[in-house]
Amino acid sequence: MNRKLYALNFIKNVFVSVFTKNIFLKITALVITLLLWFMVIGSRNIEMIKKVPFTYITPPDLMVSNDVDTEVELRLLGPRAFLREVIEREDVITVDLRNKKQGFVSYKLYDDIIDLPIGVKVIGIYPDTIMPKLEKIKTAQVKVEPSFMGELASGYKIKKATIEPEVVEVSGPESVVSKTEKLFTEPIDLTNIIESGEKEVGLDPSLLRRFRNVSMKNFSVYIDIVPILVRKGFNNIRVYPFGAERYKINPEVITVYVEGPKLLIEQLTSKDIRVQVDLTFNAPGSHKEDVIIKLPANITLINANPKKVDVWIY
Repeated sequence: MNRKLYALNFIKNVFVSVFTKNIFLKITALVITLLLWFMVIGSRNIEMIKKVPFTYITPPDLMVSNDVDTEVELRLLGPRAFLREVIEREDVITVDLRNKKQGFVSYKLYDDIIDLPIGVKVIGIYPDTIMPKLEKIKTAQVKVEPSFMGELASGYKIKKATIEPEVVEVSGPESVVSKTEKLFTEPIDLTNIIESGEKEVGLDPSLLRRFRNVSMKNFSVYIDIVPILVRKGFNNIRVYPFGAERYKINPEVITVYVEGPKLLIEQLTSKDIRVQVDLTFNAPGSHKEDVIIKLPANITLINANPKKVDVWIY
């Protein structure tokens, strides 16, 4: 009996302590909370726009193959304080298509697609219906080629560009994979490049979105850059004999054709070309001698007209 009375008295004391101790402070806090609540609920409602991204869940052997919407725009109405919290929140809408079959699927979006606080409601959805197309997945081997933008420095060209690896395995919608003969890398900027070298580059992102999986996404491209070679003829280049004191030559001038890098050829003049005839071991009389043509470095002789001259030594 004493134990029962003790228990009853303990419960009574706890109850009195909770509801009577600091009662003024508790009532004040409750009143302030209620006032704030009613101020928020009773404030003028405003509209805000929130964009929420989609994520699609599909069957293992199917995937979305068309350019379907990737986000929905929600028009929300409610108190500013509550709306701000909703706008700043990161929401994602999951579109579950696992029980759907191959083909177009009509998927309706309703007002309850995201959780909203009391006083906030959805007054508009765009789009309110999405039409994803489910298609069977196909796998294939596809060739990869580098792509370029910009121009090399003046006077240079690409001799060859090699990529490693050259082939990747892709999986994606059957209609897309069947029509894909090659993939391209992100454009490599050639602006002002004058030396051969290796570049690390990825696949074009716009192409990646078309597939579910690509076996390799980073590639090494070696670009072999060489000077542009041009040819040019120089007329009336004087012939200079050496090795004899008394002589006569005919003709005294010849035409020389050379080849070399564009930048060097553009700067080359007739003064840079030296034509000689060696008369050192010739006896008096008439002879035909080969002309000796000396050119600057990286300039190649293509032809000379004539290649021999008539020489008379006295």
